[in-house]
Amino acid sequence: MYPNLPGTPAAIHFPPLFPLLLAPLFGIWSPAVAGAIGRALGIVCFALACRLIVRHAVSLRLLGDDVAPWVTEVLVASVAFAIPILSILGVLLSEPAFTLTLALTLGLGDHPAADWSGGRAWGVGLLAAAALLLRSVGVAALAGLLVVAWRIRLPRRHVLALVVPGVLGLVMMPGWLQTLGDRIAVASVRASQAR
Repeated sequence: MYPNLPGTPAAIHFPPLFPLLLAPLFGIWSPAVAGAIGRALGIVCFALACRLIVRHAVSLRLLGDDVAPWVTEVLVASVAFAIPILSILGVLLSEPAFTLTLALTLGLGDHPAADWSGGRAWGVGLLAAAALLLRSVGVAALAGLLVVAWRIRLPRRHVLALVVPGVLGLVMMPGWLQTLGDRIAVASVRASQAR
């Protein structure tokens, strides 16, 4: 993580879950070993996410009934081996863990209302909250789940179970809101210095 890049405020606040996941690695091993283990875990997370995406696409026949399942597997594999993806996997970033969390969220959440139970709703809500706490763009998972819940007419008790973990995740974001305040403060200081 690069907290003090040129042009950024001195205190940048990142989503908290990824550093919490890495802390035990860096507490036990040297930074080089912990980084290598973290990158290896990232590769595993991304591979699992790709497999979940293929399984979900094949089960829903997203490419149509006439397309063989292996075509879906080839398409996902070709995306997985694209140069930008491989460069992300070579660095210790939260994207692979986020991708796995998002794939789990979408795979478990994209079901008819009859398949939903209280446990599934809570599990999907917790996964969406974890996606939010890994990357701030995870708020899209929460919004997407609400659209799915509305589309399939999910009972209100299940919608509540989806929303509560996400709201708790948003409550854990004051540091991110503080970053916005820091940027506004830095911009106003720079503007006053330019005069």
